[in-house]
Amino acid sequence: MYNRARCHLYGIGTEIDKDKAIEWLTKAANHDDDDLFFDERAIELLVKLYQSNDIIQQNESLAQMWRENLEKKQGIREKEIPGYRKQKA
Repeated sequence: MYNRARCHLYGIGTEIDKDKAIEWLTKAANHDDDDLFFDERAIELLVKLYQSNDIIQQNESLAQMWRENLEKKQGIREKEIPGYRKQKA
């Protein structure tokens, strides 16, 4: 999902489509509302996109929402997966 989003975002093998990119990033970030199986890269890219004004319209409240979402999901992973933080470092 994340890679597909990047293709739409940057026009890799397809036309640039910012709406589809955001849609795929959101799917990857939420992954069926499962707090263990989500793509951190997708959330980090959503934060970056909403903070800047380069590709999509800047929206600091959405950037903050995704930052908080990432912190929450990382906290759940830390509790559920032994050694999660150690593996990531």
